[in-house]
Parts: sequence; structure tokens; C-alpha cells
Amino acid sequence: MMSGRPPEKPAPLFGSKLAALRKAQRLTQPELGELLGISVKTVDYYERRAKNPSIEFVRKVSKALNTSIGDLVGEEEGKKKPGPLPSLHKQMEQIQKLARPKQQHILSVLEAFIAQNANGH
Repeated sequence: MMSGRPPEKPAPLFGSKLAALRKAQRLTQPELGELLGISVKTVDYYERRAKNPSIEFVRKVSKALNTSIGDLVGEEEGKKKPGPLPSLHKQMEQIQKLARPKQQHILSVLEAFIAQNANGH
């Protein structure tokens, strides 16, 4: 007799997020259960079958894994971020490849610009 979720049926979004975050932090189900004060069987239930976990449980997991509730429930997925963040991110990656003195020069220019604009100029 097979126990748990059949392999052909995917876990609910919350469960897959929970399992991924747990594994990213190199925690086993027993270790997560200990952190949350629940049994391994309950951890398994939430990772494989729970479709509507209570907000209290989601908050508890969020705190234990030091992550946002949005990360656990998938709020960030599908939302378009405002502004030109992807290109800014790419530029920051390019800046990180520069020599330290050049990075410091760019940082000083950015800090001056931000300071000037923070004062309403």
C-alpha cells in the first residue's frame, strides 16, 4: 500500500514552496517539525497535501524559515515589478565585476545623486 501523495499528482503551491524553502535551508522534515513544534507527519501533510493552511500556521512557518508570507503562498509569482528593475539589476551585476576603485567611484556618484534627490533638488 502506498502512502502519501501519488507521484503523478503535484503538491499544492504552498506545500511545494514550503518544501523548497526547507530544503534551501538544508533542513530535514524532522528538523522543521522540531522548529515548528509539530510532528514529521504533519510537516509531510503540509508539504504534500494541505491546500489551505491557516494564516497562523503560515505566519509560524514564515518566522521559522525567516522568509516572507508572500514567498510561502506565491504572491510574488506573476506580478510585474514596477520600474526598470531588471535592467538596473543587470547593471549592478556588471558593476560588481569592475575593479574596486571603479566600484567606489560609481558608489560615490550614486550616493551624491540620491542625497541630492532626497532633499527635493
